[in-house]
Amino acid sequence: MTTPHDPVHVARRLAADWASTAAERDERGGTPKRERDALRDSGLLTLSIPCEFGGLGASWSDTLNIVREFAKVDSSMAHVFGFQHLMLATVRLFSRPDQWQP
Repeated sequence: MTTPHDPVHVARRLAADWASTAAERDERGGTPKRERDALRDSGLLTLSIPCEFGGLGASWSDTLNIVREFAKVDSSMAHVFGFQHLMLATVRLFSRPDQWQP
């Protein structure tokens, strides 16, 4: 069961909103500023950041499930979201802890 603040619930709410405009935005081109702002405001950009560093501490599997929720309705926003978490993971995988922990 999800709660209103559960990441899956938040992602589904965002996806439902994006679904109503995704095709039109795709056709029009440009930047999905309103959608990116909503994603920022949702708190999901911290999904894969460990709790001890102020994030939500989600696993990679849970993070990719959110990417899939977004991809069902808006591949561009799914890509942006997935890439954010890929970059966070890359820093943790290929740098020393003292470079990313602060």
